[in-house]
Amino acid sequence: RFMGKSPEQIIGRTDHAFFDEDGVRQVMDNDARVMESDRVHTSEEVLTAAGVTRTYLATKGPYHDTAGCVAGVIGISRDITERKRAEEVLRDREEQLGLILDSTAEAIYGVDVNNRCTFANKACARLLGYPDADELIGMDIHAETHRCRMGDSEAMGIECGIHTACATGVEKHLPSVEFQRRGGDPFDAEFFQYPIL
Repeated sequence: RFMGKSPEQIIGRTDHAFFDEDGVRQVMDNDARVMESDRVHTSEEVLTAAGVTRTYLATKGPYHDTAGCVAGVIGISRDITERKRAEEVLRDREEQLGLILDSTAEAIYGVDVNNRCTFANKACARLLGYPDADELIGMDIHAETHRCRMGDSEAMGIECGIHTACATGVEKHLPSVEFQRRGGDPFDAEFFQYPIL
């Protein structure tokens, strides 16, 4: 169907009969890799046939003659065009979200159910004393950046307002919360929490 041909019109023909030069080069290079290595390989191939360009996930392996020598290639290709388009749309949206996050002066970060940072904007990194927001990814950001005081002692605990807000998973506003920068310098900040469901 992809080639717009019947099986009878395909059998016995070379790749040059169906694909443009870029497509032929992709297919032949991948076939050669399989035959030279005598191993199965999986790769993406972007091919144009009958005026239509689609992306395929091609898995190819060698087949052998009666003497055990590589005699050719057998393979199966799965059309992943729509998946690739969806991935591209997702990447574009992530880039747009990143631009929006980094354009705001407010510090914004997200955490998972284990309180590990999943994203942070540049303002958040600057506020906490980190040169790069990527350094915050995976960090227990509550343990590293916020300490709550209970009596004369300083502790990380369940009485902390941020800890309670994260545990309940509801919207929360704390007018003043004490955070600490990298290195331990304290500062006060207004805190807003919004659950991601």
